[in-house]
Amino acid sequence: RYHRLRHGGWPKNSEIELAFEEKYSPKGGPSAAVACSLLLESLFTGEELDGAFAVTGDMNASGSVQAIGGVIAKLRGARTGGARIAAIPVANRMTTLDLVLLDGAGAILEPQVFSIASFDEAWPLALEDKPEELAEAIRLFAELQSELHGQQQPAISQQNREKLVR
Repeated sequence: RYHRLRHGGWPKNSEIELAFEEKYSPKGGPSAAVACSLLLESLFTGEELDGAFAVTGDMNASGSVQAIGGVIAKLRGARTGGARIAAIPVANRMTTLDLVLLDGAGAILEPQVFSIASFDEAWPLALEDKPEELAEAIRLFAELQSELHGQQQPAISQQNREKLVR
């Protein structure tokens, strides 16, 4: 519905089907709404999306990004999957503190984590050719990542980590 409103309707005689590889286990819930909306916008505009970008979040018809569950697991998955940039709903941003507590600061430094409140905030992050100011900010943060990479210490001991997980 968001794209019908954004683009004044749906292209005539068009049908879109999204399919994902079988290797992923099925999940319920709206967490892929922003990702699917970005894919649709790319189809409408012809703009290429960044393959190293990960995003999660529910979205309503106005383009507002809504909170979802499982943010820690999704950020861990983005990191394992090689994402350089990840976006989460702004309403979930405090969850990153839990991730830092469990995994150390490197967990939000790699990938770079952005919080988004709307589709319009997600769109430039998702683009292969990012706007100049955003690309420069990402580049500068990547330099900081490089400097910090070797300096990260675990936030808590393994023993205490196990206590928290229980």
